[in-house]
Amino acid sequence: MQNRGLITLDIDGTLTDSSHQIPEPVSDYLSYLYDEGWEIALITGRTYSYAKHSIEGLQFPFYLCVQNGADILSAEERKVVSQAYISKQHMEEVLRCASKEMYDPFIYAGFERGDFCYYRSDKLPTSFAKYSQKLMTLCTAPWVSLQEFSAMSQQGVPLIKFFGEYSLLSRFEKELSKIPNISVSSIVDPINPKLHICLITHAYANKGSAAQSVKEMLGIKGPHIAAGDDRNDLPMLSIADKAIVMQTAPMEMHTSGMYIAKPAEECGIIDALSFVIQELSGELP
Repeated sequence: MQNRGLITLDIDGTLTDSSHQIPEPVSDYLSYLYDEGWEIALITGRTYSYAKHSIEGLQFPFYLCVQNGADILSAEERKVVSQAYISKQHMEEVLRCASKEMYDPFIYAGFERGDFCYYRSDKLPTSFAKYSQKLMTLCTAPWVSLQEFSAMSQQGVPLIKFFGEYSLLSRFEKELSKIPNISVSSIVDPINPKLHICLITHAYANKGSAAQSVKEMLGIKGPHIAAGDDRNDLPMLSIADKAIVMQTAPMEMHTSGMYIAKPAEECGIIDALSFVIQELSGELP
């Protein structure tokens, strides 16, 4: 069937409930939409190693864009078809902007290296040890502890992740605006909602660029529908023909032109996509 258009979806808080799994009704509905001719891409801030536990129930081909699109993986073979990494030079500039009030960052190695992190174990507080150990279990390769990040042999990285209070990270974002060729967004941590995370990627590794890349790869001429629930989804929502924001999203995202969906715990994405698709096809009264 000729494609009707593209649907790009965030995972955490958009598709998944508190169990971090995509509920069966949502999985079945997305499969139905694929059979109806819609191409689907999941675009997440997660690593592949973490995302795969949530998506393993999906039974149709879809593109997967991880770490905000730093790596875009093909629909069927799960091979990298597009990549945008921060250079080592820009990584060092980011580190120089960091406040001592924030936790020491984790620097991700990328999909092809098993999603491990570079970290400075002697700079992490004891209170953060349990959290970092949990993150380590989500990777397929062991983490690498360094005395200094300058010792890294890797010349480009997909993601630098800082943790802290949102007000602190907001000030940090302003400092980072001086650095070229990077993209910055702060979100609620899906693992520990008491924390906020500042996600730093290459300028082309944002959800809007990832959605556009998938659209061009597939040669899609039809409409683009996007759905998300946090600030890193804004670049994707802003370029969509129809944008869906989850009810649980920060209030500043509840703007005119956005369709507000019920929470993921209620499988709200189903009714939202159904309504928007009917609207696009002229089926609504």
